[in-house]
Amino acid sequence: MAEIATAVGISSAALYRHFHNKQELLGHCLMSGTDATVSRLEAAAVQDASGHRVFEELVAIETCPTRRRVPTSPTGSEPTL
Repeated sequence: MAEIATAVGISSAALYRHFHNKQELLGHCLMSGTDATVSRLEAAAVQDASGHRVFEELVAIETCPTRRRVPTSPTGSEPTL
């Protein structure tokens, strides 16, 4: 947890105020990432009902990790990596 806190520019104590342990932090990250992926795919589906755009977006998400949105913290502020 100390390494994670340092990477996002906060203290370990601040991180523990938001997440009780690594499992809780991981769960939040997984849910945020899944929600963001689903939102992107839903938006792509609206643009192209054939599924072609959805497939392109899925490939973009999986092959361009730097384009992924960093999940926000529970306080709503974006961590800096």
